[in-house]
Amino acid sequence: MQYPAPWNLQGRGFIFLCRPKKTEVPDLNASAGGLRWMMLVDYRESNAGPYRELLYIPGRVPFSGRRYHTITKIFVSTMDSVTGGRENWGIPKELADFAFEDDQGICRAVATVDGVRAAEFSLRSRGVRFPVTTRLLPISLVQKQHQRYLHTAFFGRGLGRFVQVESFRADPDLFVPLEKQEILACIEVDPFRLVFPKARELKR
Repeated sequence: MQYPAPWNLQGRGFIFLCRPKKTEVPDLNASAGGLRWMMLVDYRESNAGPYRELLYIPGRVPFSGRRYHTITKIFVSTMDSVTGGRENWGIPKELADFAFEDDQGICRAVATVDGVRAAEFSLRSRGVRFPVTTRLLPISLVQKQHQRYLHTAFFGRGLGRFVQVESFRADPDLFVPLEKQEILACIEVDPFRLVFPKARELKR
């Protein structure tokens, strides 16, 4: 089944702002620069149905005189999302199993690939909620799809609050070496509404 863009999505997500630790060489993506983003999302509604997602953006890459964000690693929980993401926006989605558990104010989340834990988090949200929009957290994506480059500027809004990251780890063979990352801030956005428009092709 095909799910063409645009997609309208709703749910709950955690946004992590990261940078390499000062003691580490920033070698996760040599062509990228700036701060890095990680997102853990529970899409309760989307054009392709509910699904969960974990993604990593290693800064911004240069393209035709400008710099854009690009997703280099992303897991989702359904094949419909894998297919839709690749066909609509060139996002290199891979399939994984996800488990979310909320207990006494702590969200524990695990992404598993073929029975191996790719990443796991323990997150405590706290404090007063505040409005969040993509105007404050702008991410403009460029993804390579076959021999062309697709640009997508998604937009959304929701209610956020700060998160204490109690623990996190990842298998570096499956995701990214999180122990090399310093998390500067984490925000839970719940609920949120997000629109992923149709991508446009960029020319070099």
